[in-house]
Amino acid sequence: MQSPIYILGGGSLGLLYASAMRRAKSKVPIRLLLQQHHKNKVLRNESTNETFVSVKFEDVKGKQYIQDIPCDLLPIKKSVGNNIRNILLTTKATQAVAALESVSPCLDTSFNLIIMCNGNLAVAKEIKDYLSDRNMDDAKIIYGSSTHGALRSFDGDEDSVFAVKHTGQGQTFLEATKNLSGDSIQSILESIWTEVGLSPILVPSDKMFLMNWKKLATNCSINPLTTLRHCHNGDLISNNIKRPKYEDTFGSESDLDYNDPLIFYRLIREVSDLSLIKSREVEEMCKDAQRELNYSNLTSFVEEVARNTARNKSSMLQDAIAHRYPTEINYLNGYVARLGLELGGTVDVQANKYIAEEVEKVTKP
Repeated sequence: MQSPIYILGGGSLGLLYASAMRRAKSKVPIRLLLQQHHKNKVLRNESTNETFVSVKFEDVKGKQYIQDIPCDLLPIKKSVGNNIRNILLTTKATQAVAALESVSPCLDTSFNLIIMCNGNLAVAKEIKDYLSDRNMDDAKIIYGSSTHGALRSFDGDEDSVFAVKHTGQGQTFLEATKNLSGDSIQSILESIWTEVGLSPILVPSDKMFLMNWKKLATNCSINPLTTLRHCHNGDLISNNIKRPKYEDTFGSESDLDYNDPLIFYRLIREVSDLSLIKSREVEEMCKDAQRELNYSNLTSFVEEVARNTARNKSSMLQDAIAHRYPTEINYLNGYVARLGLELGGTVDVQANKYIAEEVEKVTKP
């Protein structure tokens, strides 16, 4: 029997993937792992004693389904035969390590962890440190990324039913090595996600390295600035603002102002500089990094994301509006600032440091 795939996180992304995957004909076992504050939504099948949640799922075409998805509440205790081998991590970055710790008694010694969080570079570092401290170095960390739009809502009885809407068709990127076997977790997920319309793309590790840095640059510029200015993504770019050249000066540290249109570009430049230095640690990735992560190309990438999501509110802005704290700022701009510090000040990260501090000020209760 195929090992179950556990989806850790009951937010919009976790519910989207759990609901879609549950409909697959392959019938690979899917289980949600939920925090205690969701316990009022957990139901029990009296005949099987199985716990589950009922999810109202609306696909991207507007068709609605009710999915009953097996689940467990965290923390879960070790039981005979309950070795978790496959986890899809969809929590907020701030919750990732704590969530993983809550299932640690049940983890197989060589489990697969697919990280789908924002700030996944910072999350992966935290998780690697956590696993290393517990002599769990056989665990395999796999990077993933989703561009699907999802919105969790509370239509109907919000006390007993989850509701999630697939708001935008995107793609699912998954790190994969060459010559994967058919029973690898990547091959299994590729088959399921293809069947249910989640559009998987298996990405070599060197390409995923580039994607992670592009995503970091995007999240470090769009998310915090839309939060601080309380605006839509597209408001950050304008035909009236000329993109500065790499060599242009952006002013001193004392001149930093999150309302300055040019800070958008300085944030990207700092991430670009840092990414190029970090890429040298992995020689086979350095050539593509110099081309794809330089300031000009990275800025073009982020601008395109801003244009394509012009009327969207970033996830960080949504968290701020809903008074959800902490935000993921420490795993985005805060992470960039810490890396700059580790490099002994050889990379300018002052704008990212400033923005991390400002977001913390305006979102902290």
